[in-house]
Amino acid sequence: MEEGLKTADPHDCSAYTGWTGIALLYLQLHRVTCDQTYLLRSLDYVKRTLRNLNGRRVTFLCGDAGPLAVGAVIYHKLKSDCESQECITKLLQLQRTVVCQDSDLPDELLYGRAGYLYALLYLNTEIGPGTVCDSAVKEVVNAIIESGKALSREERKAERCPLLYQWHRKQYVGAAHGMAGIYYMLLQPAAKVDHETLTEMVKPSIDYVRHKKFRSGNYPSSLSNETDRLVHWCHGAPGVIHVLMQAYKEKKYLYRACKFAEWCLDYGAHGCRIPDRPYSLFEGQRHTTELPDEAPSVLFLVESVGPHRTQPGPLQYNPGVH
Repeated sequence: MEEGLKTADPHDCSAYTGWTGIALLYLQLHRVTCDQTYLLRSLDYVKRTLRNLNGRRVTFLCGDAGPLAVGAVIYHKLKSDCESQECITKLLQLQRTVVCQDSDLPDELLYGRAGYLYALLYLNTEIGPGTVCDSAVKEVVNAIIESGKALSREERKAERCPLLYQWHRKQYVGAAHGMAGIYYMLLQPAAKVDHETLTEMVKPSIDYVRHKKFRSGNYPSSLSNETDRLVHWCHGAPGVIHVLMQAYKEKKYLYRACKFAEWCLDYGAHGCRIPDRPYSLFEGQRHTTELPDEAPSVLFLVESVGPHRTQPGPLQYNPGVH
């Protein structure tokens, strides 16, 4: 992987496709092995990203929130409290843009409010409760909920789907740009969404999306798309699995999630292509039977070695749940 990174894009600092994702890998290696060398290697990579923040995006995976949150955690582990707090302060300065309902910021995980919420919950998971105050988390959660209610009313779907979301005027279903990722973040215990909102708005909306499932077990990329083609974390069953397991901790829903997982394991039969970014968390994933020469494969193997010591990370987008 390190050899391959010599030709990687030097300007891509994101967690999703760039250097922050590599920093996360080494942070996880440190967590499992307790080897300080990995933590210092992680620091090297995150320093590179912190020097190149551009302010264009605000999310954990694709924006400045990712390098800032990961940097805060690494500095915290190194007991560099001033540097850690500086990263946290800069992260919270992004919040004004995130909660403004007049902005054109979407709500989805990759580029929108849910992606910023992830960064806040990640800090509270990795550094400790209260690292980001409850009021800051609540403000972002409320902005996401109000946005979903507004679009639902606009589309006259308030009774069927109380929280409706879109990206570029299309109502996506999957984890990256769609409702699965947003609902999943709202279901996180650390987000502290009240019980009434969960039962009367979030779960009915999940049920609405759940009934859009294809006969194959896969899901459409958007509510208007009837093509059963994409089997990605971004679009399709791989992203919907997570929200179903989180929303319904009952055997029948766990069974459905397992069936979707079976569908995902047949991905090789659906015309795979060589990834554009083979060393990233985004597309760097071959079948687990192959050599682990890409970041997610290595990360998966690390978690397999020490699952009892692993913490929720961006591949699971599951902050606040232990």
